[in-house]
Amino acid sequence: MATLTKPTYAVKTIPGHNAQLLSVDLVRTEITDIVVKEAWRGPARLDLVPHVMAPLADLPVLEVLEGQHIVTDLDLRLFEPVHNYYTGA
Repeated sequence: MATLTKPTYAVKTIPGHNAQLLSVDLVRTEITDIVVKEAWRGPARLDLVPHVMAPLADLPVLEVLEGQHIVTDLDLRLFEPVHNYYTGA
């Protein structure tokens, strides 16, 4: 539960009509009201697919320790701004 309820951060960009940035914000959200329905833990394999927005597949994997699969009902809070990096004004 402690791992699932940690705040998640992301950079959100808002483009204008002419493709110039209007805003670049660091935002935070949290998962709340979790009801765990099923959970498994055990041996696993890792398959990372290259993606331009998430270059995780470029990282070297030395060893896979275990895998987890969790089925839940949950609520995701609305994003809250933490810091504004750029304002187009």
